[in-house]
Amino acid sequence: MLATLSVPLSPGGKQCESLRHWRLAALCELAVLCIAAPLAQADTIRTRVGIGYTGQVVGIDAQGLLINHAGAVRTIPRDDIVRVEVDQYPDVAKAETLFDRGVSGAAEAERFYAGVLAADLPSWLRAFIEWRLFRLRLAVSRYPEALDAYLLLMQENPQFAAGVTWSPVSENDPDRQRAMLAKIDEALRKGPPDPIAGQLTKLRNVLTPAPGTPPVPAAPSSPKPHIPAPPSDAAEKAKIAFASLFGDRLAKIQATADPQDDVDLAADLLQAAKIAGSQPEFLALVCEKAWELGNKDPAGYATAAEAMKILAEKIPQMAEACRQRMFVTMQRQYEHASGPARAEAGKSLVEALLRMADQQERLGNPDQALVYLRQAQDVAMSVGSSRKSEIQASLERLAHRQQTLARIAERIRQSQVAPQDQKVREDIFFLYAVELDNPAEAVKYADALGDEGMKRCAQQAASPAEKLSEAACLELGDWYRFLADKAGPAAKPNMLARARGYYKVYLERHTADDLPRAKALVAFRQVESALEKARRSGPEAGVPGFFGLPLGGAGKIVFIVDRSGSMTDSIDFVKYELKRCIAVLSQEQQFYVIFYSSGPPVELPSRTLVHATVHNRQLAFEFIDGVIAQGETDPSKALERAFALGPDAICLLTDGEFDRAIIDLVRRLNVSATVRVHTLGFLYKTGESVLRQIAQENNGVYKFVSEADLADLAKPSRR
Repeated sequence: MLATLSVPLSPGGKQCESLRHWRLAALCELAVLCIAAPLAQADTIRTRVGIGYTGQVVGIDAQGLLINHAGAVRTIPRDDIVRVEVDQYPDVAKAETLFDRGVSGAAEAERFYAGVLAADLPSWLRAFIEWRLFRLRLAVSRYPEALDAYLLLMQENPQFAAGVTWSPVSENDPDRQRAMLAKIDEALRKGPPDPIAGQLTKLRNVLTPAPGTPPVPAAPSSPKPHIPAPPSDAAEKAKIAFASLFGDRLAKIQATADPQDDVDLAADLLQAAKIAGSQPEFLALVCEKAWELGNKDPAGYATAAEAMKILAEKIPQMAEACRQRMFVTMQRQYEHASGPARAEAGKSLVEALLRMADQQERLGNPDQALVYLRQAQDVAMSVGSSRKSEIQASLERLAHRQQTLARIAERIRQSQVAPQDQKVREDIFFLYAVELDNPAEAVKYADALGDEGMKRCAQQAASPAEKLSEAACLELGDWYRFLADKAGPAAKPNMLARARGYYKVYLERHTADDLPRAKALVAFRQVESALEKARRSGPEAGVPGFFGLPLGGAGKIVFIVDRSGSMTDSIDFVKYELKRCIAVLSQEQQFYVIFYSSGPPVELPSRTLVHATVHNRQLAFEFIDGVIAQGETDPSKALERAFALGPDAICLLTDGEFDRAIIDLVRRLNVSATVRVHTLGFLYKTGESVLRQIAQENNGVYKFVSEADLADLAKPSRR
């Protein structure tokens, strides 16, 4: 190996004057090179922030993997590891790629991992693979197999196993549960270290007993015989009832190889579940068995999925496990279907993947959220789903966040090497404040700016707006306008939205008709225009708003929709467009829906603005579908509720005519003039003059929706 040895510098910056010093430095550098030279096989660890470490993994401890990288041993925390590559075992990289796909790649990943385990592996790699297998099996609710991997990991490397935690477990098969309990008891009798004993004891205590299985007593503190408590009456009765109704058929189908028998029994079990009420013990037995039998053949997939849906609705504490199993079934449906059935299965799978991505992001697991989003994108492209642009926008947003975190990590390393470099700390400040919109973290690096005003603004921005003075809100509005100029395309809308929010609070508090208010109002309008322009050029560019009204610049939107009797024949068009509009909102935007007639308004169950997450959209769609048209036309109560929510924009739709008193009502409700009120006349122009005046006075847009505008809308079928 050829290498060039550089002559080191003394602390004063001069070359070493002594040949002895030069030789010593050269020998040190040569020693490093010699250590690295034998590494014909290289290991690579890639982390969640996009950084890769190449060298030789030298061990594993309670925190993660230890790698000799660039002459220094680093510890890479287990939860930061996205992918491990080992030149000597290429199948590891294949397995890691499949592992990164989540549930959809679990089966293939396990096959590759099992093949690698058959080889003579370093102890660190064997322990790491057992941990991966544990997580895979846990993700697909294969709890007994997950326990096997955990126990093997405990034997292979107790130190590493001590840091592994179990997620909630719900195993309702009596035989599998008994087998798990026996293994746990055996492991506890061997006296494992405290952290592992604690995990096993916790698992044993929270393991949900299947119907008919004795309740789980506390784990023994010493190897005394385990004496189970007698079964509960309800569980025993449920087991007897199940056996009397389905025991004979179950025994017969187990003796045959025809999957149609399994599917037929699964369908009958599903019907039983629908009429069984909410008896948890019996319902769990019926639905679990329906899912198990339905999954034995593609003809039973729909039955299996519906069984889990019923169980999740009727027994909420089992909902998470049911959702995981529904996802497995939906994956199988999509893989085995063809033609129109495959397209429908793909659309359902996309919705499930988006819900799981949303959940993982809310739980603080952006890497897993990205995995689900990429899977959703692949399926959406394959079946031509209308959610493609939304998925792409979510991917770009999360990818930007991960890239920013990687940049911050690199800058922090640079600041540790050169703590006197103020430019590096300044970069960290702006990355946190602008790109991540995290002023609380940015404050920690504010001293590097040498600007007390900038530091003060960051400190104020980290506090709730209601605790700030008028002057502070105005200052923060100006500050975020300044930051928007420094922001990249991904962060610019967020900075403008922050500026608009602080200007709005200031205008609501400062009601005096003076120069500061006039200046703030002009700035508020400028920010709104800039925000709308930024969002129009962003991922949702080209997507129309509500019947063509531009809503991209609004962060908080309330839709007020006429449901009076005159809307009976046309309300389905409005519902369709309302759901389409909500579907393309970004997750940073918030929305609310109010239907009105002559009675009390009909509102979203949340009773407050909600972020446009997949889960909240789905709840809104279900709410919208259930609304019926009846009564007279009176929007007053709906308008009062809408303004009370503190929105940025209101969309008011009617096919009728308002009393002119509604104009005065909106003036009183929007005294600060910070809420834009858009109005829509639907199919009839009888109320156009009032609607147009409301929009003009409240910085909104009036639009008449004609029959021609509905021509491109696919009218949804009535429920």
